[in-house]
Amino acid sequence: MDDMDPPRQNRFGVDEDCDRVQWDLPAEVRSALRDLAAAFAEARLSDDFAACPHCFSDHDIEYLRTVPPLEMTNSDIGQIAFRLTSTIGSPHDIAYFVPAMLRAQFRGVALEDAMVMKQLGRISTKDWTAERRDALRSAYQAYFAWHAADGVDLDEPGYRAWISAMLDRPPHAEAVERPIPGWDR
Repeated sequence: MDDMDPPRQNRFGVDEDCDRVQWDLPAEVRSALRDLAAAFAEARLSDDFAACPHCFSDHDIEYLRTVPPLEMTNSDIGQIAFRLTSTIGSPHDIAYFVPAMLRAQFRGVALEDAMVMKQLGRISTKDWTAERRDALRSAYQAYFAWHAADGVDLDEPGYRAWISAMLDRPPHAEAVERPIPGWDR
C-alpha cells in the first residue's frame, strides 16, 4: 500500500462497492494526486464544522476532525462527499476533502464524476489558490489522458470544459451549479 491507496477500515459502515478497487492508478495519476494533496495540505475544516446530530454522532465528528481524509476509506469518503453541505459541513469544508475525493473518483470507486464536480463547484473561488487550480487541472489532465490511452472518453458530458470554467472563475465568483448534463444523478 502506498500513500495513494486507501486504508481498509470503515467508520460509517461497509460499502463493498465503494471499497472495491476498480482501477490501479498509473504512476502519472498517482504523482498528480500527490501534487494535489500537497496543494490542499493547508485546507482545514471550519471552526464551526458541524453535522446533523441525527446522521452523525459526536464520535463521528471527532473522527472527521482528527483523521486526515487520505487515511479514510473510499466508503467513508463516499459518504462524506455525498453529504457535504447538506447534512455535514459547509462549502468552506469541501477543500479539506478534495484530495481524498479525487483519489476515490480516479480509482473508479465510491464517487461518480458528477458528484465530485458538484462539490468542487461549491468551493468559493477565494479558496482557489493558483497552486490548487494548477494541481486540480493537472490531476484531471492525467486522469483523462490515462483513460484516453485506453480508448475511453470521459469527456462525453463536457467535464473538461466545465473544469476549465470552474477553475477560471474570478475571485469571489458565485458557486457553479448544474454545470453539466446528468448533474442531479
